[in-house]
Amino acid sequence: MALKKIKINDLPLVDSLKGLFTIGTKIVDGIQTSVKVSLEHIQTAYENAVAATGKANSAATNASSAASSANTAATEAQQQASAAQQAAENATDKIEEMDAGLERLEELEDTLTAQVRQQPTSMALEYPKKITQGNKGEHRITATLSPAGTGSNVIFLGDDKSVSVSPDGFIVVNGLGKSRIHVIPTENTSIYQTIEIEVTAQSLRLNTKTSLRLISNGNLRFN
Repeated sequence: MALKKIKINDLPLVDSLKGLFTIGTKIVDGIQTSVKVSLEHIQTAYENAVAATGKANSAATNASSAASSANTAATEAQQQASAAQQAAENATDKIEEMDAGLERLEELEDTLTAQVRQQPTSMALEYPKKITQGNKGEHRITATLSPAGTGSNVIFLGDDKSVSVSPDGFIVVNGLGKSRIHVIPTENTSIYQTIEIEVTAQSLRLNTKTSLRLISNGNLRFN
């Protein structure tokens, strides 16, 4: 029976190299010998390569996705930072505008106050010219500025020798002697006055040239 020849193109295709063999040669004991070679190892290596390629592709896809997410987050963060910076600049501009407005209002207030309130043109003072050392009563310098409605602030500048004067005009006795005090209106210093207050020692008050004056309880009356 004659053999039927079949072309390679007519052979059925296989989807695996497992169970397939080819012929090769190998030197065995110094002699070149024909051997059967299994193609299964090639199939295993191919499958491993395909699996490794799939994992690499998956890792690359994940990395690309992570990079895209990171880029998106970075872009959003940059946008938020830009918005915050713009808001801060706007707030700074508003604060500067408010400060400028307040400054203009203060200038206007000062101008209106100066226009409405006149400067004082004269000053009358009430004060004790002499104080007896040991006198327990209150002593004060009172300043009255004219015309009415003008500022009433004055400054007391003294030498603090025999007396000192507090900012509200009250007098404190320091010792015997005389003190000079300048009374200066803050809104018109040109009308200031300089006064002199003397602190004297206690002395007996006479009823007549030959008798002493007594108080109701019989004690001596001092000047």
